[in-house]
Formats: sequence, structure tokens, C-alpha cells
Amino acid sequence: MIPVLIISLEDETARRAAIAAHLKERGFEPEFFDAIDGRQMDVLKHPGYDSKQRRAAHGRDLKPGELGCLLSHRAAYEEIIKRGWPCAL
Repeated sequence: MIPVLIISLEDETARRAAIAAHLKERGFEPEFFDAIDGRQMDVLKHPGYDSKQRRAAHGRDLKPGELGCLLSHRAAYEEIIKRGWPCAL
């Protein structure tokens, strides 16, 4: 079976319960992966962020929540590699 990772903020309990029920009804066994909460991050001070490049490519800086989303997905990809999964949903 393909592993299923759900990226979600840890405190989103109602959302987690709903998505888990939805996926289990369809035969999946989801695992939750705690998202990075970027809402309070200072995007411009993040060490890996290049404001000049971002603005040139997209016309604006990332919002804090968008940075958290990006970092969460990156961390999930790293987890998939760490576990040696050839694929995941």
C-alpha cells in the first residue's frame, strides 16, 4: 500500500479527524505529519529565503503562512527519503 502523509498543523484536530475518516473510508491508512507553522515567521529573515530572487520571479515576497507551507512540504519530502519510500501520497 502507498504510504499516505497528511501535512497538517498539530492543533487542527477537527480537520485531522475529518480527513482521516474520509481517507479510511476509502481504504487508506493516513499518517499525520506536523506542519511548520509559519504564521509568526519573519519571512525576510529566514536563512534560506532570497527576497530579490522571489520578487523577480513572482513579483512579491512569500507570506509567512506560505513559507510555513513550503517548509512543511520540504520536511515531508525529507521524511519520505529518510524512510526510503519509493513513493508516497
